Amino acid sequence: MGGKSARMGKDKSQLHYWHEPQWKHVSELLVPFCEEVYLSCREGQVLPPTANRPAIIDTRAGMGPMGGILSAFGQHPDSAWLVVACDLPFLTREILELLVRSRKPDMLATAFVLRSSGLPEPVCTIYEPAAYSLLLGEVNKGNLSPQRVLSAMRLTRIELEDETLLQNINNLEEYAAALAKIKKLLK
Repeated sequence: MGGKSARMGKDKSQLHYWHEPQWKHVSELLVPFCEEVYLSCREGQVLPPTANRPAIIDTRAGMGPMGGILSAFGQHPDSAWLVVACDLPFLTREILELLVRSRKPDMLATAFVLRSSGLPEPVCTIYEPAAYSLLLGEVNKGNLSPQRVLSAMRLTRIELEDETLLQNINNLEEYAAALAKIKKLLK
C-alpha cells in the first residue's frame, strides 16, 4: 500500500470495493496463507488507526513495487514472500489458494502468467528466498521492473482462465468500472 496513487488522485489502499478499505480486504484474504501479514508502506505514510498489522517501511524509495519487495526481503531475507498489491479488487481466496497450492519452493518464484501478454503478474506472486539476490543484482544493473525480472527467472507459471481477476485499478475511470462490475456481482 506504499504507492503514491498518482494516476488515481487518491490513496488506492483506502478505496472501498467490498465495504471496507482495500488494504484491509486484501490483508484479510492473506491471513489463511501467511504466518504474518505485513503492510508495505512508504516513508512517512500514516497507517490507518485500525491497521493492526506490522508495517514494512520502504527502504528503497522511488522503485515502485520492486522497492517494497526488496524492503521485505531486507527485513526477513530467509522468508518466502507472498506479495499482493492493494489495487486488485477482484482477487479472491480461490486465486490465492491456487497460487499457494502451485508453489514449488525449489523454484525462484510462483506467478500467474497473463495470457494476453505472456508476462508474469509480479504483484500477486510468491518470491522464494533464493530470489532475493537475483532481484538485488537486477536492481544494481538498473532493472527496476519486477515483471521483467520474473520473466527471466526460473519460476512456476500458472495460467489463469480469467485474467481480469488480477486487474489492477489505477485511475478513477477504472475504479468506477470496477465498482459497477462488483455491483452486478452482488445482485
